Amino acid sequence: MSTRSLRLGMITVALLVCACRGGADTPSGGRDAVPSATSAETGPPPQSTKELVLAAPRDLAPGEKDPYYAAATLKVWESLVTVDDEWTPQPQLALSWEPAADGLSWTFHLRQDVVFSDRSPFNAGAVVANINRYLAISPRSSPFYSLNKTVAYGDLTRVEQLDPFTVRFVHGTPAPSFPAMIATYFSAIFAPASFAENGDFTGPPIATGPFRVVERRPDQYVLLEANPHYRGTPPRSARIRVRTIPDPNTRVSALRAGEIQGVLDLGAIQPAAVQALTRGGDFQESSAPIAITHYIFVNGTRAPFSDARLRQAISLAVDRRRVVDDLFNGYGLPAGSMLSSVSKQWHDPSITLPADPNRAALLAREVLGGRRQAAVVIIPSFQLDRYPYKALGEYLQAQLRPLGIDAEIRILESAAFNKVAADGEYDLALRTQGLASSDPESLFRGYLGRDGATNKGFSFGYASAEVEQALSALLRESNEARRKEQFVRLQQAAARDLPVIPLFYEKGVVIVAKEVQGYVLSTSGGVSLETAWRK
Repeated sequence: MSTRSLRLGMITVALLVCACRGGADTPSGGRDAVPSATSAETGPPPQSTKELVLAAPRDLAPGEKDPYYAAATLKVWESLVTVDDEWTPQPQLALSWEPAADGLSWTFHLRQDVVFSDRSPFNAGAVVANINRYLAISPRSSPFYSLNKTVAYGDLTRVEQLDPFTVRFVHGTPAPSFPAMIATYFSAIFAPASFAENGDFTGPPIATGPFRVVERRPDQYVLLEANPHYRGTPPRSARIRVRTIPDPNTRVSALRAGEIQGVLDLGAIQPAAVQALTRGGDFQESSAPIAITHYIFVNGTRAPFSDARLRQAISLAVDRRRVVDDLFNGYGLPAGSMLSSVSKQWHDPSITLPADPNRAALLAREVLGGRRQAAVVIIPSFQLDRYPYKALGEYLQAQLRPLGIDAEIRILESAAFNKVAADGEYDLALRTQGLASSDPESLFRGYLGRDGATNKGFSFGYASAEVEQALSALLRESNEARRKEQFVRLQQAAARDLPVIPLFYEKGVVIVAKEVQGYVLSTSGGVSLETAWRK
């Protein structure tokens, strides 16, 4: 095992001492975006009693049937393992972990200074109950990251309690990147009393984060209150209400009217609105690279898009810098690899996808032979609430025309979009993808693997012996340098064959009123709710 693996596997005594004092790690979904003001001399800062009202494009607390009840960004729950700014695994509810010599099990050592929001104890028994629940309810969909036990936990055969604060995960085959696999959502922990026998939540979740859910109206709002039993620095706001406002223009109007003080979540504010809101001085923005990549999906199961030369032509026809600057107001970075650049440990920065209209036309002519080709471009309607995807679709339509491709844009509701994609009744699609954890193996397996869920679900029709070899090697390899070699192979193969065409890596942005302090977007995509407050 590499030095870095050992560093991540065995957390130092200094960290253990610091963590046991409380507040050494951070709420679920990422790190503290703003340094804590707490010190031994001053104590925690005063808590604001003014309710902070925010808005999101979607319901961030889907409720009882969702595997996690609420999005990580609401800071209601915490995970065994979280991620840092480079998307590498870090301790949260677990203090340290190490693999067995045969690679068939991982032992996790838990914090001992934690209670759930109902004051029940956090311990190994609670962890075992949570993992067994995930295994029992899998597969289960979520608007955040759907739960699939094989993707989340690999070949996990059982989880067992060794002592009150030690848990062992046992696998049938080695899981060399297990801590990274379960980082964030897949190791979210709740009090066992939160669950019914069928695995649904029985009501608001009982968890360990800085906030707790006290009221929820589906597709209207969720009301958060500070968790009085949180081990770390108390949140600066006693109450935060998060409203669901799907329409982007309505969100802007609500900001201007003072009905809400800020926005959060993916695509919370359309890029064109940011400058207009900040120009007057009443609002401020916070932005950061986040783990969202925007793609053109390609139906590779039918001609002529089954020909890699035509996919390369489409990629060459797109000026990614122009897309980022003109359509997304600079909130992005032109993509090369299909893997987001925030995954710094595994991302291959040497891959570029340049714009070359002349080369694009030549390749298209080779494939089409001078005849014109009709194409259906599908866009999920919910993305129009987040991003300027209508304009992006029209830009793509214009770039395809000189190639001999006449594109028809169809905007579809989610269910219709998924059905059309699964049935292969489309040619191109605009879509985004995030990172479910800090290990990208599941992303590559899903997109590039012969039996990958996304590969099949979107009719990519992609198969590569080289890719299968690399995916197989990743199942056995624990050495980080050699894992990097396989990830580079996968990225290079994807850039060559383009079963999906990366467009750009998103730079997330949120807007908040000037009266709100401590509101910062992090690379994890979450905002620092725990430090945000109204003056």
